[in-house]
Amino acid sequence: MLFTLGPTDDGFAALGHNRTVGESFWVLVEADGRAGWVHGGYVAIPGATNDVTSALPADLGGETMLDVAEAVAAARVGDAPAPRTAVVAGPTVGDLGEVTVDVIGFADDSLKGERLHVFASELDSGEGFVVRTVEATALCARGVTADGLCT
Repeated sequence: MLFTLGPTDDGFAALGHNRTVGESFWVLVEADGRAGWVHGGYVAIPGATNDVTSALPADLGGETMLDVAEAVAAARVGDAPAPRTAVVAGPTVGDLGEVTVDVIGFADDSLKGERLHVFASELDSGEGFVVRTVEATALCARGVTADGLCT
C-alpha cells in the first residue's frame, strides 16, 4: 500500500539503507510503522535557521506573495544556475503575507538547498507586497553538525 509524505513532514526516519537504480538515488524511510523508498532528491535534513533579511535588497517585493517568494529565491541564489523552487506552505495573507518555499539544487554537494519562510507587508496602495522578514533553513544532503551546519 502506498502512502504519501508531504513536503514539510518530519514524522519519518531514514533507516540507513540506500540504493541506486540507474541514475536515481533512493532512501529507505519509515513512517507510521511502514517502510518505503523515497527518491533521494526529495529528502533533506534540516540544518540551522537564520534570519537572512539583511542580505536581501531593501525594497524586494512583488504583486503577489508567490511573486515575492520567487524574487527572494532569485536574490538568494544570485548568478548561480537556477535551482528548482517549490511552494511548501501558503501563501496566506493576513496582517502579514506569508509563504514558505524550498529552493533546491545548489551546487554545494553538502547543501541540497534552503527552505525560505517569507513574510511581507501589503503596500499602502494595496497593489503588491514588500518583504519584511525572511528566515532560511539549510536543507542538508548528508547530515548536520551539532551547531546546525551541513556536513
